[in-house]
Amino acid sequence: MKIPFLRIQVITCALFIFSVDAAADSIANFVPLTYEANSTDVSPVNSPSTCTINITAVSDGRTNKESIGTEFKPIFSGDATPLMNAGLDQLKAFGFNVQRNAAPAADAINLDFQLFRAYTWHGEMRINGAIAANIGITPIGGMRVVQKLRASGSKTNMWSASSEYVTALNYAFNNMLNNLAVVLHKTCDQKSKLNQ
Repeated sequence: MKIPFLRIQVITCALFIFSVDAAADSIANFVPLTYEANSTDVSPVNSPSTCTINITAVSDGRTNKESIGTEFKPIFSGDATPLMNAGLDQLKAFGFNVQRNAAPAADAINLDFQLFRAYTWHGEMRINGAIAANIGITPIGGMRVVQKLRASGSKTNMWSASSEYVTALNYAFNNMLNNLAVVLHKTCDQKSKLNQ
């Protein structure tokens, strides 16, 4: 059975319009994953540390790297590296000296960070976010241990803007940073006791 040429043209045109609409929708809902230090439930406590944190690697291991949510509309977000890098630099606010060197440093706590979950969802008058990461911590003179840290956070839903979902994700990331800082301070304290 032959399909009339005009029908093929109409179908082709419809598919083209659909693909353009889908692309336009993804661009319209795209929001960069930027770090927000002030989106936090608890402000960092600056406890000066004798340990330096050397960040050796930061990677995005999420299975879905294109979006952070699909409530009401897909929220396309792309690369999470800017958020992770700027967020880990925030460890300075907890009193750590932070440096970056791909090669492990003998005189620092070496840290490698792999994000494997970052998503948001809509609640009753709230936007919620969740973060999960595998964090490799190698103490000075010690063996690497992987900490699996998870945290959530939320904010009041003002107008369901895509940027609000990123802010909710930042609340989760900063809550995770609080937990990571506790682990790093303990690791540093153990090193100090060994040197006494």
